[in-house]
Amino acid sequence: FFLPLFFPYPSLSLSPSQTQTMCMRSVDKFFSLLCTCMLVCIHGYARVRVRVHVDVCIFVCLCSADRNIHIFDVRNLSAPIKTHQSPLRHQIRTVAMFPNQQGYAIGSIEGRVHIQHLNEADGKKDFAFKCHRDVSNQDIYAVNAICFHKEYGTFCTAGSDGTFNYWDKEAKQRLKGFPRLPNSITACDFNGSGDVFAYAVSYDWAKGSEEQNKQAESIWLHPVVQNEVRPKRA
Repeated sequence: FFLPLFFPYPSLSLSPSQTQTMCMRSVDKFFSLLCTCMLVCIHGYARVRVRVHVDVCIFVCLCSADRNIHIFDVRNLSAPIKTHQSPLRHQIRTVAMFPNQQGYAIGSIEGRVHIQHLNEADGKKDFAFKCHRDVSNQDIYAVNAICFHKEYGTFCTAGSDGTFNYWDKEAKQRLKGFPRLPNSITACDFNGSGDVFAYAVSYDWAKGSEEQNKQAESIWLHPVVQNEVRPKRA
């Protein structure tokens, strides 16, 4: 179906089939939740400086440019069920909910990822780590995208440095790193069955127009090797 859009929508998230919802956020500081089966807008929510990213399943995780994080339940969108400030000091670039909906991961422009659980009793499991950094020259790159493997609960980060890595949050370790590409990776995700990993290679404008790489933008499909994404403890 077709939706008339009056502002750019740089972030869009589709929920699993049980909720049949799609969440979109626009540059006019507004996000909308749509029912994909009825093709109607379920709810619209306006908030100052909503300019970062959303992810949706049973819960909607909305990160704003002022570093506030808002958690909504799609069954009652009148107000967020939880709001708190990001533990990361710099602007959030991306967010992804755990497959089991018990928490989320956020990535910042400072090459850091934070793992956050929704239940305060699980707070001892929260942690942050550094990634997408060049130790040879101390360069720090933004984490542009995070996505979770639906079966194993492991996740991938992709960054401005042109690399992507698989991680195990339970073991707090990197499972697999991949060679650096000549351009930034701006988006990524696993398919529903988890056997294909897709990523987009393009310039993310982190260094301005003068540093724009003239190479063509491209989308790549990477076959997922189970031993690369399966937790080592399994």
